[in-house]
Amino acid sequence: MTSAPASGNDGPQFAETLVRLSQDLGFGVSRLERALLSITEVAAATLRVERCGVWRLDEDGDRLICLDLYHRGENRHDRDFAFEIREYLPYFEALDRSRVIDANDARQDPRTAAFTESYLEPFGITSMLDAPIRRRGEIIGVICNEGTDGPRAWTEQEAAFAASLGDLLGTAFEAAEHEELQQRFVQAQKLE
Repeated sequence: MTSAPASGNDGPQFAETLVRLSQDLGFGVSRLERALLSITEVAAATLRVERCGVWRLDEDGDRLICLDLYHRGENRHDRDFAFEIREYLPYFEALDRSRVIDANDARQDPRTAAFTESYLEPFGITSMLDAPIRRRGEIIGVICNEGTDGPRAWTEQEAAFAASLGDLLGTAFEAAEHEELQQRFVQAQKLE
């Protein structure tokens, strides 16, 4: 069963959603968690997917750790997942070369098939639309939009929306890191 593709009128909806997110979200260390919750909820609703997650590479770049995973049908967030990068190299190599990974049938797509036994089948995931989160050109994480209603042909507008969410998250992480450095500087000045 294939999900209905987004209508041609969804382009303005995607643009309006991105503008609203960028205006409504104040970024920084103290606001980053709220931003993640909001982005995953909005992305899941806008793309009409069951699950949306934001994942971040650990300091060594060896593991991808879930910061927030929103389950739309249950209106629930969780975060108890991590993946070892070395076990999913085709996915990470594709992510590094692409603006998005649009896996219509995630279990068959060579970029995402390695997740089948450990992640896709146990959670009923059938399609994925993932975008890298970059800082200064380097991947620091990924936003994953996961469908559970059969293979899905992602539209160009959906792919562009997902990529823009990745860009927005890159800005959010960079702002949070900048704020954290400022706070450390202020604390160091107080100690002098």
